[in-house]
Amino acid sequence: TLVEHILNTILFTLGGAVWGVVIASGEKDGYWAAREWGYLILLYVLLHVIRFAQFVVVYPITVRIGLSTNWPETAFQIFGGLRGALGIALGIALDNSVSKITGGTGETEAEINSRQAVGMLGGIAFLTLVINGVTAGPFLRKLGLADVSEERLRIVKSYRLRFRAELIDEMVRLLC
Repeated sequence: TLVEHILNTILFTLGGAVWGVVIASGEKDGYWAAREWGYLILLYVLLHVIRFAQFVVVYPITVRIGLSTNWPETAFQIFGGLRGALGIALGIALDNSVSKITGGTGETEAEINSRQAVGMLGGIAFLTLVINGVTAGPFLRKLGLADVSEERLRIVKSYRLRFRAELIDEMVRLLC
């Protein structure tokens, strides 16, 4: 919905601003250095490995229930998993709570740890957007999941016509 889109945009904008402040101040104050960038990349890779293990374990179940699945779809589910909005929201909430409890000096160990957690959470969201987001289209084509059938084109056309008619009806209702 429109409200969901607006709220997601606000969350990612706020999260990006907080992440930028954390990284910039962390590099200046010494709690975010080259070692943390290395840990961030390692965490990004480990998240993919963990997600791969989860999907491989549940694949025998998912292939037999609901709409079923296959290996190309499962491969994209592993690759395309969203890691962003919830982590960013929880990271901001954690940082605010820790700052409130400790007085917000920015010098306590708890505050430094919460800033590093926000840095990791924001970094994972950033890497997901930059790497997974940019490469999702080519990966879908390589898996053969981006092929468009005539039936799909008819369904999309049907929905487009239906939504256009509903939009026109709504506009007429608002104007009257």
